[in-house]
Amino acid sequence: MRDKVRVMQGVLACGAIAALVPACGELVDPSAEPATQRAEQAVIQPRSTCTTATAGGGFVSIAIPDATVLDVVDFTVTVDTVGLDAVVALSAGVPINFNSLATAVRFNAAGNIDVRNGAAYQADFVQPYTAGASFSFRTIADATSHTYSTLLANASNGASELARQYGFRTTALVNHLDHLSAEVDGASGSMTVCFTVTPSSNAAYSREGTYSVVPLASNTAVISDGVTSTQKLSATGKTTASVARGGELAVDAAGNVAIASVAGTTLTVSSVTSAFAARWTATQSVADGSRVAAVSTDAAGTTRVGLVNGSGTITVASVSSTGAVGAALALAGDSLRFDGDQPIVWANTGTTLGITKYTATGGVVWADAFPGSASIESMAVDPAHNVVFGGELLAPTDFGGGVLQTHTTENGPVNAFVVRLSAAGAFGFAAQLGTREVRGVAANASAILVSHTSQASPRFPRLTVLDAAGSALSTTFGAGLGDFGQGLRVAVNSTGRAWWNVQSDFPVRTPFPFLVVLTP
Repeated sequence: MRDKVRVMQGVLACGAIAALVPACGELVDPSAEPATQRAEQAVIQPRSTCTTATAGGGFVSIAIPDATVLDVVDFTVTVDTVGLDAVVALSAGVPINFNSLATAVRFNAAGNIDVRNGAAYQADFVQPYTAGASFSFRTIADATSHTYSTLLANASNGASELARQYGFRTTALVNHLDHLSAEVDGASGSMTVCFTVTPSSNAAYSREGTYSVVPLASNTAVISDGVTSTQKLSATGKTTASVARGGELAVDAAGNVAIASVAGTTLTVSSVTSAFAARWTATQSVADGSRVAAVSTDAAGTTRVGLVNGSGTITVASVSSTGAVGAALALAGDSLRFDGDQPIVWANTGTTLGITKYTATGGVVWADAFPGSASIESMAVDPAHNVVFGGELLAPTDFGGGVLQTHTTENGPVNAFVVRLSAAGAFGFAAQLGTREVRGVAANASAILVSHTSQASPRFPRLTVLDAAGSALSTTFGAGLGDFGQGLRVAVNSTGRAWWNVQSDFPVRTPFPFLVVLTP
């Protein structure tokens, strides 16, 4: 078993990085080294890297891969005149006039760059432009929600968000995007645009930000931004219910949603019905520096919240189905996940990685001690109560199938690992992924999803799908968020739909988080 699972590779990040990283699906041995609205005649050009629009020349339109969900376009613009009033835009089909443009970045007549938001132009900050200077952008557009964001690169390989979740033009609420266009509306001047396009594959919808997720039946889900909002989403990503409260989530058998968060030294746990009507809110004092690591609900409707604060002590707070605060349970460890009402705790001493499963009252169900040192970043429990976890090896470690060695390449450490234990804590498999670290794992009855990242800089996000024996499956997900970034938390439902938190790095280093929902 160990020989079969030691060599595996993620299945994302192809395209422009093909020369830098192995092809998708390849197995890798980790030990080896716009002002007016007149109708205009569009000039159609074959797809190319760069194009130039000139005053009086109308729209220059280029067909791009058709995106029905998520479309990411990186483009660099150089203008020869200040005040030329020009746009770079995405549309469904060849644009007839400005009303056809779903998205638009404008170099306006006043000498600033702004972005179309529904019925008007605006920007989240003032950005002047000058003649001869080049500006690099990324537009991330979602045709399912009719929203888009535009990022603007700076001189130090960083970026700022010029437009966050702006709306498509109100006259162009289209369900796909297949043309990039440029147009100079002023009396003189020209604009050169160079671009690349990364349409998503398998995507159902997206959200900007980082979210905790609980998948529900029929591809629906509850998501929370952790601070201000929790939403119930349909299979197509439409918000069907919401509450102005964020935190970590759990959903009980009746569909009631528990939301837990910490502010200062106060833990707040709220419960809403499946329709998001308020049920109760409970508060209690917790140690300074505490954060919510895990939430669960049991058959009786009791909510349990696992709290960590970096001291080596874990607190499991409990709240009854009616909102009454119960007795807390104290356990030793670094962090935890729940299997129903049973906490699974891990602790790394530097020489031993221990994992212990407890009963709801603190009795030991089983305990493992693995010689070595590793950081566990994520843990999941499948429907049969098997435990899957992943993270980064800090030293050679034996999880029961032989020692996994640490490795370093010219691009940094490649010590990402994933392990599966049985419901009784027995060894199932251990795999090294040939990448830097695992940040998320999820499991259903037939598959294990591993979200991980290769290299330190630049970073490449990966989503690997394994079967229950640890063999790589052929399923390939394409988030469509560009080549660079970091894979974060992931959730999966019984049919294999994945809710993947990904940081999109633009142009290379600045992270912009998104939740991308992927269907196999």
